[in-house]
Amino acid sequence: MTRRQSLTCARRREPVRLLAVDGARKPTRKEAISHRSSTEAGPAFQELATTRKPRLRYASGSAAPQVTVLRRIAPAPAFGNQIHGHKPAGLTDARAWTATTETRSDEGVRGRTVRERAGARMREVPEPDVGEHDVLVEVRAASVNPLDAKIRDGEFKLILPYRVPFVLGHDMAGQVVRVGSAVRSFAPGDAVYARPRKDRIGTFAELIAVHEDDLALKPSTLTMVEAAALPLVALTAWQALVERANLRPGQKVLVHAGSGGVGTIAIQLAKHLGAHVATTAGTANVKWVEDLGADVVVDYRRDDFETILRDYDVVLDSLGGETLEKSLRVLKPGGIAIGLGGPPDPAFAREIDANPVVRLATVLLSARTRLRARRRHVRYSFLFMRASGEQLRAIAALVDAGTIRPVVDRLFPFESTKEAMAYVGSGRAKGKVVVTMG
Repeated sequence: MTRRQSLTCARRREPVRLLAVDGARKPTRKEAISHRSSTEAGPAFQELATTRKPRLRYASGSAAPQVTVLRRIAPAPAFGNQIHGHKPAGLTDARAWTATTETRSDEGVRGRTVRERAGARMREVPEPDVGEHDVLVEVRAASVNPLDAKIRDGEFKLILPYRVPFVLGHDMAGQVVRVGSAVRSFAPGDAVYARPRKDRIGTFAELIAVHEDDLALKPSTLTMVEAAALPLVALTAWQALVERANLRPGQKVLVHAGSGGVGTIAIQLAKHLGAHVATTAGTANVKWVEDLGADVVVDYRRDDFETILRDYDVVLDSLGGETLEKSLRVLKPGGIAIGLGGPPDPAFAREIDANPVVRLATVLLSARTRLRARRRHVRYSFLFMRASGEQLRAIAALVDAGTIRPVVDRLFPFESTKEAMAYVGSGRAKGKVVVTMG
């Protein structure tokens, strides 16, 4: 979409393209229990949602303050960054509020089975409403994260109650089209980047309204594609190492999956903070992560990091499961393991002001991990990063100073967003995958 076309679209409120998630039916108890997930949180949350039928509180001012979880067709769903039941102006019921599913028929020894699953497809909606503190941005590029597939598949449905259909995408770079009446820090034409807050996601779209507090001017030394690769992973690394771990010079940090999106940034940030950095990577990526600054690289295909590393102050773990369990054993007393893949802990439930069912779920899910950590006199903390324009400004300064550089693996056109998500899900990406808007 050209600059002139985007401005015309903004004036006339014509439809814009986006990638939306379609809804799925309520699963049976057997399906919920058998559902496989790459994180510890997903299956347990799904089972609790199926068996207990909890109710979730929505944000204040919501048109639907409470809604039963896991419905076949949720009433008053919302598009884009209008998550909590606010119906965007000009959106017709017939076009925008119909939930659909991907249906597949399987022939087996017990007859034909019809399965429905969450999917993603292109839709058209009017441009987003712009509140007084919002900034309307024409998206030039958006990066794809493993979180997108997990949100699409409902793995965090209890803690992130998005109502289908909604727009995927968690970070982007673009150009400001219009600002709200109370916005003073941005103006039309500014080049910006952002990770919108969790109830305003939707960067897989040509236009998005972002709260001004979540937005920052993009690093001046980066292209739109490079800038789009940064927000979510850079904020995650910053909040893990700077805020949560308070990493200091001379300390030792282990960053798992060093060739991944978070890993590539975390290695560089940890070195900037003066830490000794170890990481894990596959054989083909050993030299590559060394070039990013890693002092020690463990080839996980040949060696077990638990037998090589010891007395670390911090572990940043994006894998969970057995890797997290082993990570607790390489920490020195007083060290901390920060989990990105789960399990969520009670501190996280308090942070998001979760309802009693979710609070109980986090206690049960993380009980074994927290107990093992206490026995070894170390700590475990779950991190789900939050949006922050202030931190993005600090990160932009590091980028422009040459301290941090984004790593982009592949580019996909906007029309191939589903293929980009599949590529990220394959685990073959080295750094970030970015979708461009043409």
